[in-house]
Amino acid sequence: MGEPSGLMLVEQVLSAACEPMNRVSRAAGLTHSTWPLVWWLRRAQRLSGTALAERTCRRRQDVQRSLEWLMERGLVRREGEGRYVQWSLTAEAKPALKVLDQYEVFFHGLFKLEFRDEWPRLLHLMERARDLLRTGIRSPHAVTPGFVPPPIADSYLWDP
Repeated sequence: MGEPSGLMLVEQVLSAACEPMNRVSRAAGLTHSTWPLVWWLRRAQRLSGTALAERTCRRRQDVQRSLEWLMERGLVRREGEGRYVQWSLTAEAKPALKVLDQYEVFFHGLFKLEFRDEWPRLLHLMERARDLLRTGIRSPHAVTPGFVPPPIADSYLWDP
């Protein structure tokens, strides 16, 4: 059995290092299904459920359930009626936004520190992890808007 591959090493480090951050995010009202919605609402200020579903690549019904869950916790509010309903963040969402900011800083610092020698090769992996953080997409083959494939031909994250 040889040394673990770069991807295995990244997975091990992330799973060990992310657990404290995951506890903080759950305490702030963020789950895997809700933090992409909060991230997009912070970026766009106000979006419809359909627009959020398109941006997070999820079914509208799933997005609606997540939005209602966030609304029960006071993190988002519904504006408008009927077909013109839009969602926006409330002031109570500030702790959740701080957690999102901490995650981005955390990912950047973790990769720079842990993989200093492999930095050029793993830079695209860090960007992909940030895209996953923002969109909630789990599949490595699902490409988010603005994601540029890495220049490495044998990349384990890019298979056109």
